[in-house]
Order: sequence, then C-alpha cells, then structure tokens
Amino acid sequence: MPQFYNHIVNGAPLDLGAFLGAACDAGQVLAAAEALKSVEARLFERPVPPLKSSLLVFRKFDAGAWATHTSFMTLDKAAKMKRTGGLANDAERVVIGTSEKTSPVHEFGVAYGYGRKELAIAAKLGMALDDIKARVAMEAYETCVDELACYGDQGAGLTGLLSPGNGVPRINSTTAIDSSSTPLEIMRLLNDAASSVVLHTEERVTPDTLALPLKAYQYIFSTPFSTTDSRSILTVFLTNNPYIRQVIPWNRLAAKGDPVKDKANRHLLLVMRRLDETICRQQIPEPFMMLDPQVAGTETVINCVASIGSVEIIQPKGICLYQFPNNDAA
Repeated sequence: MPQFYNHIVNGAPLDLGAFLGAACDAGQVLAAAEALKSVEARLFERPVPPLKSSLLVFRKFDAGAWATHTSFMTLDKAAKMKRTGGLANDAERVVIGTSEKTSPVHEFGVAYGYGRKELAIAAKLGMALDDIKARVAMEAYETCVDELACYGDQGAGLTGLLSPGNGVPRINSTTAIDSSSTPLEIMRLLNDAASSVVLHTEERVTPDTLALPLKAYQYIFSTPFSTTDSRSILTVFLTNNPYIRQVIPWNRLAAKGDPVKDKANRHLLLVMRRLDETICRQQIPEPFMMLDPQVAGTETVINCVASIGSVEIIQPKGICLYQFPNNDAA
C-alpha cells in the first residue's frame, strides 16, 4: 500500500498546527500526524476479510492503476485434430477465441474523517485514533467488489457472474431445495448441476465448487438423507459426486425482487471451477487505497478509492446457473 500521510494536501503542506490551534504544541501536532498514520497501519495489519465472491472468482490486479478499459478473448471450444493429406500446410489452425470483448473500468470511492477535537484529544492524551471508521470504509470496498462480482452494474457497463447476456448457460429446474422436494430429488438436481459444466465443455472443464443461497445450503446441511441414513443430504452428495469438492453458501444467489408481486422469483445454483483465471476473472486495476488527508472545514477527511472492472467470462460454458423455485414467494 502507498504511504498514507505525506503532509501534502492539494499541493500545499498540511498545517496541522494551524488546524489544531494553540491547544497543541509542536510535539503534539506531530503526535496527531502519527495517529493518522497509525490508523492505516492497523487497518492493513488486520484487514477486513474478503466476501464470498473471492472464493469463486479470480481477482486480477495487474491491468494498471490508470486503466480505463480491459479486453479479453472468449474461449468457446478447443482445437481439434483432423486427418490431413500428409502436407505440412493443411492442418486446421488453433483458434483460442471466438470474439474480443472490451469492458470499462470505473473508480469507486468512500470517505471518512476525524474532527478537530478528535485529533486534539489523541494528540494531547497520546491516545490512538479509533480505526472503526477506516474499517467501515474497507468493508464498503469489499461489499462493492462482491456486489459487482455477482450482479455487475448495467448502467456502468460492468458485467457480473449473474448479469443477463454474459453467455453463462442458465437451466430451469422444477425441483426446489426445501421440504417440498424429496432428498433424492434434491440429490438429482445437485448431481445434474455438477455434471452440466462437464457436458457443456465435453469434459474439458471439471467443476469443483457449487454455491447455493443460504437457506438452501442450510436445508441440505441439516436434513437427513433418509430414515435409515442419518447423514445429511450435503454429506451424501459430497461423498458420491466425482467432481464437487465443496459447497458454499452465497446469499447473493437468493431470489431478488418483491416476493408478493413477483411470484416467479427463482433462486440460483452456481457451479464452476473456483479461482480459475481461464474460466473467469474480476478486473481490479487499483484495489482499495487511502488518499492523503484533506482539511474540510473543521474535519480532516480521508478519501478512499478503488478502480474496478467487470467479471470477464473467458469460458462461458465453464460455468452454469440452475434456476430453481423460491417457494417463499408462493
């Protein structure tokens, strides 16, 4: 992370002495400056943990802080060997992409601040400034990244895993993951979903992770498979499926909208190979950064920024979404 405090604000030195007034001597002014720096140090020593999207989507940081767009090639099929006439120039060429796509990068921001008295008290008493505000700012960043990874931002031209038209196959199922379905029916849905990526890619991609809304996950976690088998549906599934190694709850997959007006709301089940950059990746050219403090009235304000792009779907068929009933809306 860059240096948090360099005593420069809008091209001029930050005069903390003038800001804090005569109540603080030179040593205490320096103490206030150090207190501001220590907030950043404590934050990055104990950072806010990433949210669920970080378990699924590879985060790519190397596009460059000043990137305004990113580009990628979608991969729809692998090369195929064909019989040739024995000539060196009649073999079919390898095609790694079907189309090039470009996506914008946007800057997002949040700010927090400390009042004059907070700085003065920290300086006079030698107390550390509370880093809760900084942690809330970093939580806002992680929430923003997670939301964009899932839904994208249509107005900003950013694509997410669940964005319409991103090429990821969607399959409708009539099986609900709740008490309206038998454990065998739920097992069939989970196994069909796990196999879908394998079938769509002709076994080029084998998924290892399945994600469900929280309530659906809790149901298969706590429901016995049968009266004679006390193991949970989840345990039986993971024991017997040849591909899936983990099932995670991600409540962003829960049905959205008004459950009273929109009876057709459906939950989503996501299956993919986790953290595989050849399947998909989220562009974050500039991760969470704290800018230098600025004096605004009687407050010292720290602006925090990040540059975030789309989830680039490299192999759309390497991911699959199953839409299943949301009986809460029935």
